[in-house]
Amino acid sequence: MLRRLCWVLSLGVVVCGLSGSAFAYFGRPDWIGNVQFGGSGIVGSNSKLVWTELDLDGNNEADVFLALMAHGRYGQSPVYAVAPGIYYVETGKYGGTGYDKDYAKWNFGFYVAAPNVNQYLGVKLFYDFDPGENTGTLNYAWLIANFSQILDGDDDGNSNTPNGEGQDDQVAGEVENSWNLAMNFLSIPQSSTNPPGGVVINQTDISFDPNKNGEYTFKLAVYPMTSLNLNPDTWGDPSGAIVMQVNAVPEPATLVGLASLGATGLGAVVLRRRKKA
Repeated sequence: MLRRLCWVLSLGVVVCGLSGSAFAYFGRPDWIGNVQFGGSGIVGSNSKLVWTELDLDGNNEADVFLALMAHGRYGQSPVYAVAPGIYYVETGKYGGTGYDKDYAKWNFGFYVAAPNVNQYLGVKLFYDFDPGENTGTLNYAWLIANFSQILDGDDDGNSNTPNGEGQDDQVAGEVENSWNLAMNFLSIPQSSTNPPGGVVINQTDISFDPNKNGEYTFKLAVYPMTSLNLNPDTWGDPSGAIVMQVNAVPEPATLVGLASLGATGLGAVVLRRRKKA
């Protein structure tokens, strides 16, 4: 019970800690449209995402659109978006007999769009294997693309891109998908020049365990570049970024309920004190 109370108490601390960080908005932006984050039906009308818009050329118009979210894997487990940028998910493995039986019960989705930016943009998606709080160093996957040249994909796994490659549910000028921290490629350092991208592992002494309770941090950042730079460690500071935090706990519904009850009780105490005064 003490551990559960610590999670509830940490909710208020985390909200304060993230209030001045990189995320800008929390909800469902109009431009997200019918994006499915690499799967069917993942984003519903009630989905809450961490999102922002970036103005790269200073003309007061949005050039880049970013979004992050946490969601249950194929409806296996509910996800609770309890405060801006903060999600609660259920600890444990997805189960079953399929290839993904050892995956976590939850996924994280990401979205980057820049359909009218005719230059290369570098993208880093930071992710966390360490269940401890306030992890400093994160792993990241990276890619470089001229988003204005990304064409529309279709729903059968094919695409009308020039080389015939693509991903489901892709629309022009954007890259999106839904990943699970237990996916093998996220643990393997790698890089490619065609297409440019790769994975950088900074948390070399730890691997993700879906059965561990913990706090996981994710960050999505964009880096404009005047020339193709295949060394992501030298990209410098991003033009913009968003951050989300995912708390994996045994019974998220119970914890969220306790947090709400605690907030209500606190309000009642304040009200009584004011009335007595």
